[in-house]
This record gives sequence, C-alpha cells and structure tokens, in this order.
Amino acid sequence: MSDQIGIAQLRAEISRHVQAASRGQRVTILDRGRPVAQLVPYQEQPPITIRRAKGTPREAEAILRKLPSLSAARRAKIAAALDDIERFERKR
Repeated sequence: MSDQIGIAQLRAEISRHVQAASRGQRVTILDRGRPVAQLVPYQEQPPITIRRAKGTPREAEAILRKLPSLSAARRAKIAAALDDIERFERKR
C-alpha cells in the first residue's frame, strides 16, 4: 500500500510517516501534486564485494574503443583514467 502526501503535510506529520514506512508502507511525496520522492522501509543490504579485474588497463581501453555508443570525449576521459590506474599500478 502506498500513501501520497504533500510536502507541507509531510513536514507536519513526519514522525507518523516514518513510522508507517518502518512498518513496511511506502509513502509517495508530492510537490504541487507531482510525485517527487518515496519514503520506503529500510532494508539491510549485504556489503559490496570489490574484485580486481583481470587484464590490463590497455586491454580494457581496446574493448572500450570498439563500443560505438561512447563519444570520443568520453573515450578520452576513460583512457586518461586508465592511464592513471596504470601509473598507480607501476608504483606499487
């Protein structure tokens, strides 16, 4: 179930709506009648595991160059970031 409330009403009754969300209810927040946010129950998420990629930054760059959806400017930024990673890896 989802309640819809305006921002002014939310300000006046924030505790009530936070309690409703903690019980599993979704609260849609409206700004001038338009949905802009949702107050939802908190769910504990497992930690994210970061894994080291295989291959070299140059191999990654070669793959990225083949992607037509990336603009030249975006590819240049990615290449610069990969250069930074490569320099960092050499220092280690």
